Amino acid sequence: HKKLLSEAWRAVILGLRDLSEKQKLAPVMLFAKLSGDKEVISAESLAEVLLTTDPPADSGTNSGRQLLQLGLRQSSGLTLLEFLTGLQQFKRCAKEIALTTGFEVRSSRTVRKIEAGELLEVLGERGVDERTGLERVRTRALQDLAEGWVTITGNQGTSFLEPVPKPYFIVAPKASMDLQEKFDTRSKTIRKIAFGEVFELLEGPRRQPMLQTTRIRGNAVQDNTTGWATVKDLQGTDNFQPVKLFECKSSVVVTADFEISGCEQLRQLNVGELVELLEEPRSDAKLQISRIRVRARRDNVEGWTTIKNAQGNVYLEQTTSYCTCLRGIPLEIAQHTGSTTTRMLEVGELFQVLEGPVVDEIAG
Repeated sequence: HKKLLSEAWRAVILGLRDLSEKQKLAPVMLFAKLSGDKEVISAESLAEVLLTTDPPADSGTNSGRQLLQLGLRQSSGLTLLEFLTGLQQFKRCAKEIALTTGFEVRSSRTVRKIEAGELLEVLGERGVDERTGLERVRTRALQDLAEGWVTITGNQGTSFLEPVPKPYFIVAPKASMDLQEKFDTRSKTIRKIAFGEVFELLEGPRRQPMLQTTRIRGNAVQDNTTGWATVKDLQGTDNFQPVKLFECKSSVVVTADFEISGCEQLRQLNVGELVELLEEPRSDAKLQISRIRVRARRDNVEGWTTIKNAQGNVYLEQTTSYCTCLRGIPLEIAQHTGSTTTRMLEVGELFQVLEGPVVDEIAG
């Protein structure tokens, strides 16, 4: 009884495959046509289509028509998943073989080599090349969707392709993954995927080349914690912004106004202190000095101070080794991305670059 039902179901599938080939419609398009763009092809629609055509010659040992009728009586309709599982045929490459542009090997060129283990979808057309005796089939490689002709069996009986079920992936327990728009792991995330979800394999698997990140080693100014950080994330978003700072090289006074004579002295800058530039340098022709308006990083005191005096003594010197953190990112102990985190850098933190930038490669 089970064998008879299996043959009956096979008759239905063969009838649908035959219909797909005759109408030159891909399985997905045929499903849309037969279902009327609904989620299920009804048993009535299947019977209406299949019982008005001759059953395929290889539909079983019993009467093809009787088997088809039995299969349809057992069916309550087909979902897209059931339909595709039945109609689509897949092969796994057992031995490296060429994917070519045409049916005849001699007159076609090689698209690429199909490697052992690769999955191929059978596109329908097949036959035996009379010149070479090779059994050939037109396929699509799932790895990169390359289409062409492949030899199923060589003229010496070597099998290059073996049948496999339609491939699906089920999300494993404790897996934490993103469904993304594109192949590149830096592309936009559509949503999170959960344990138990089933995915139909449409393209792949294929390995993404190593990704490159730019890293710097530096010092978090607020607590002198040293480590490595990433300049930009994999989507190209900046993690740091250069900041225009001056470092005090010799003690100098910060005053309330540009004019030194008679103005209020706010406080003295000490050697090593950092100040932000608020106004571009202005010259005092009378005293032959250059002055800038600044904000002290230590206590946010704002005022005017002298860069260099008439004798050439330098009080402040511009530095390009500092930047501001734009996002909360990890400060790590080693150059390699993903090493142990020392602590998280906070938005707005001042970071002194000590080394780099250097390029780091990480797996895609």
